[in-house]
Amino acid sequence: MMRGMEDLVERLEQLDSLLADATESALSSGMLGSLSNDRLLEAIAAASRISRRAEALLIESTSQVEDRSDIGVPREARLTTMLGCASTTEVIQRATGLSSRSAKNLRAAGRAIVQRVALSSGETLPAEFPAMRAALISGHVGVDGLLAVTGPLAHLVGTAGRAAHAAADEELARSARGG
Repeated sequence: MMRGMEDLVERLEQLDSLLADATESALSSGMLGSLSNDRLLEAIAAASRISRRAEALLIESTSQVEDRSDIGVPREARLTTMLGCASTTEVIQRATGLSSRSAKNLRAAGRAIVQRVALSSGETLPAEFPAMRAALISGHVGVDGLLAVTGPLAHLVGTAGRAAHAAADEELARSARGG
């Protein structure tokens, strides 16, 4: 495992521990009930940002599982095969405890924002929805918002062209960021 990945996993484990402590403290003490209206809404907003950022990691990680299980990868080298899973959805379900529907949503979101690497040059290619990818990374949009935008927009390329697709991506991502 690369050092950067070890650092990421360690950081996520530390974050999980901090969040577990905060959750246990807040829920066992009734702390949320004693917050002022403003502080309660601030707590909700902070928890939502954390959730969306976690979804960004889940979406990108799911895309990596898909890449490692792709039909272009020799069957014995596919992650799904190594884990004895029938599909990427099953791998994600096992790793996360999510429902099949939620795992499929992560896969769909990943297809919209993943940055592939060109086989010929090794160059990182832009995501299909680069502005929505940026909104996801910044924590302004989560899986639900991403799918609500990218699902309908995916059909624009064939009907309205790439320029309309890109303009809609930019405008809807700006709206998601509150702009």
